[in-house]
Amino acid sequence: MCTKMTENDYELALEVFRTCLPAVGAKARAISRLIESIRVFKSVSN
Repeated sequence: MCTKMTENDYELALEVFRTCLPAVGAKARAISRLIESIRVFKSVSN
């Protein structure tokens, strides 16, 4: 994972992923949680 992404880059990536994901269901929730976890991990590790 690229650690040189800014907060704005992450927001854009999250918006793109959310647009591409199914709106409902367990799989959509799991993927959304994964994306948010990566974002939190990145902010904690820097």
